[in-house]
Amino acid sequence: MHTDPRLFYVSPRGNDEWPGSLPAPDADGSDGPLATLTRARDAVRDLKAAAAFDRPVTIMLLEGTHRLEQPLALDVRDSGTADKPVTWTAYPGHEPQLSGGIELTKLQPHQGPIQKCVLPRKWTFRQLFLDGKRQVPARWPKRDPDD
Repeated sequence: MHTDPRLFYVSPRGNDEWPGSLPAPDADGSDGPLATLTRARDAVRDLKAAAAFDRPVTIMLLEGTHRLEQPLALDVRDSGTADKPVTWTAYPGHEPQLSGGIELTKLQPHQGPIQKCVLPRKWTFRQLFLDGKRQVPARWPKRDPDD
């Protein structure tokens, strides 16, 4: 039995078409980290479906903000065993962040320090950050100070 874990790497700068077996893209662009946690989860499921789940599996998240468009759903198919665990962890020395938020782009000046942008879809939110600092979202014409 293999004792070395099978490794999958995930990076916000990765590519879900790659196998995910390297922490950085190789010279010919054929392998490197996966781009999403969902693809990493599915890679483990693929191993099990192919009867290739023969050792522990470790999914290493690399530095950066990993954006989740929907919750990462894990179920019994994603579990390991006592001798072949599935481990999700940060790459040594990295501090990955998981975010379910939507990144707003193309901010434009509006009035004074106020900026505006077009939302990608109808969206209700309770927090807004700009450059890592919490902002007060517009509540025109009346702002609820308790919100």
